[in-house]
This record gives sequence, C-alpha cells and structure tokens, in this order.
Amino acid sequence: MKNVILTSGILALFFLTGCGSEAPIAQGKAKSGMVWENPQSLGGSNRGSPIDRNSHVAVFPTLIVITTESGSKQIVPIDYVTELEIE
Repeated sequence: MKNVILTSGILALFFLTGCGSEAPIAQGKAKSGMVWENPQSLGGSNRGSPIDRNSHVAVFPTLIVITTESGSKQIVPIDYVTELEIE
C-alpha cells in the first residue's frame, strides 16, 4: 500500500509540475470522506481513515491531493477515496 501511494505521489508530482498538468476537476474544503488502504474496486475487507474536516482537497482525473490545515500533503489514487464531500 505504501509503495502504491509513494509511486502515485511521484507520478502526481510529475504531472502537477508541468508535464501533462491539468487543472483540478473540483477543489475545496473537505466536509467528509474516507481514504482506504486498498482500492475499492478490489472489494472485500478494507480499512480506512477519515479525511480531516477542512483539509483542502483537489480532485484530478486519476488522483486526489489532500492538504491538511498544517500543510501536510497526501496524494491518493482516486479509487482509494469514497464518500468525498467538499464545499
């Protein structure tokens, strides 16, 4: 799981810094949402963590960038996030 997120993070930074960069589909402050250890497409048992309320969330076609109020960033493949609600 950590390797997937690390690899996704490196790829995301590559795409967000110029090569193939796109504007987010949606962005804003998180009201709710969950980040899971495994992609939802696999089904089966899974464990997740809630997205901190008021974190800034930017949604791209294949990934989501979550920035906490303290400035920490998490880059997550889109299939690892559910119930995302932003304002």
